[in-house]
Amino acid sequence: MHYRSIPGLADHMIAAQDSARVEHYTRQSDGSWLFREYASLADVVRIASINAEVNLAAIYEDISF
Repeated sequence: MHYRSIPGLADHMIAAQDSARVEHYTRQSDGSWLFREYASLADVVRIASINAEVNLAAIYEDISF
């Protein structure tokens, strides 16, 4: 919640350490936050504010669960 209170922050991601799971919060034009959860190594997180994509498989590449 603290990170989402930073005025200039457009995206906030939290990666789980015990499973392939990423929570992605995106600030909307009205100041609200859109929440998306990704839970498959095949998922791709799209970060529009910086025109980037992150594959969950890349985040968890060297991790065994």
